[in-house]
Amino acid sequence: MNKIILLTFSILIVSGCATNATAPSYAEAPLPEVTCDKAILYVFRDYAEPTAWSSYLLVDGKEVISLQQEGFTWVYLAPGDRQFINGWSALAGMPDVKFNHSIEAGKLYSFEMKSRVAVNRTSITSTTEIDLLSFDEAEKRLKLCCRYVAPTDMKQ
Repeated sequence: MNKIILLTFSILIVSGCATNATAPSYAEAPLPEVTCDKAILYVFRDYAEPTAWSSYLLVDGKEVISLQQEGFTWVYLAPGDRQFINGWSALAGMPDVKFNHSIEAGKLYSFEMKSRVAVNRTSITSTTEIDLLSFDEAEKRLKLCCRYVAPTDMKQ
């Protein structure tokens, strides 16, 4: 009986949703204008478990985006030392990742949301990561995987 419950929970935790197929692809998405007083941050989620829940990114305590699978967005950030949290709904049962990163005006930054759920006979292990990629590397991935999602309104 315990094995059936564990198997059912495992299937539910990794099955889920992708970004709307009618959302703009990377090539169709609005482009940010590079400015000398702000940086541009691209955030994307190609694949991250559990797939049924959205993952969010907070910058200095304000939500920037909540992404499902194969989603991306970009936002302007003021320069300075910023605090980031990549998190999940409490129902997802995933750990949050908190980190700081120094942002410089006029630069492009790219973060990939990643996570994994591993299930064995006796336990479930979950990890959350965020990778900082070069924009060139991120752009190659975005062209293949992701659709644009407008960011959460974030006044800076």
